[in-house]
Amino acid sequence: MGNTTAAAINNSGEIAGFYTDAAGLMHGFIKNGINFTTVSDPLGAMGTQLLGLNDNGLAVGDYTDAAGIMHGLLYNLLTNTLLTLDDPFATTATTLNGINDKNQLVGFYTNAAGNTIGLLANSVPEPASLTLFAAGLLGLTTIRRRRKT
Repeated sequence: MGNTTAAAINNSGEIAGFYTDAAGLMHGFIKNGINFTTVSDPLGAMGTQLLGLNDNGLAVGDYTDAAGIMHGLLYNLLTNTLLTLDDPFATTATTLNGINDKNQLVGFYTNAAGNTIGLLANSVPEPASLTLFAAGLLGLTTIRRRRKT
């Protein structure tokens, strides 16, 4: 492994982060004790990062697809399931960099004007179902904050 970044830890001591392999591709990872699990988008992502982790077994981050578009992701550690979660107003990038134990997501996206805008997404009451969790993004609340890049 090349460069490795630990980005989040939960109360169980599980660690989420990302590393660069010998070919220069970035992969997310979960480390639980001596177990190390690589998390990569199965559709041939150019890079995957895990940036947040909660005590419910959910991690968030992003991946970049072959077209260079960055997508937010939700990874379920218990089922080894990855779900793409993009802000509906995003045009080139969504990054999810935090998730708390209420399964609320924070991150940011880039809109058509090139502005970076913060986001907060509240989940639906049943976090065990990724489908229902994704449906909770319909109630997405955006925080209008512009960042200079």
